[in-house]
Amino acid sequence: QSVLHSWGWRQTPLFNIGSWKQDPGAWEKHKLRTARERKRGRWFYSKGPLAGVQSEGWPEPALLGAGALVQVAVRAQEESLQDRTFWEQVAERAYTLRDVISVGDVAALLDALVSADFRHKQLMKTMAREIIDDADKM
Repeated sequence: QSVLHSWGWRQTPLFNIGSWKQDPGAWEKHKLRTARERKRGRWFYSKGPLAGVQSEGWPEPALLGAGALVQVAVRAQEESLQDRTFWEQVAERAYTLRDVISVGDVAALLDALVSADFRHKQLMKTMAREIIDDADKM
C-alpha cells in the first residue's frame, strides 16, 4: 500500500489516515455512558441544589437570596470553611444572582471566594465587568 519512488524510499499515500480514537472499546464505553445517563432521567443532578452541602450547620447556598448569600459567605470566610462543594455552590449562586447583587456585596463575595482559595473563572470575568460598570455606585 505504499508507493516506491525512483529514489528508493517508501512514501505512504495521504489517504491512509490512522484511526481517530486509539481506544478500540470507546464505542462500547460511549453506549454504556449514554444508557446510564438516559436511565437517570432528564432532571438528574450530579452536583447542584439537590446534591446538598456536606457541612452541617451551614445553609444551602444554592437556595439563598442575594443578601443571605453574602452574609453566609462572609461568615464562612471568618470561620475559614474549607468545604469545596460549599464554595462551588456559593460561586454558582453568585453567578446566577449577579444582576441583583450590589457592588459592595460583589466585592465581599469575591473576597470570600479568594480567601477560600476557590477560583470560578466565569464568575471572576463577569463580576470584573460588573464592578467596572458600577464602580461609581460604591
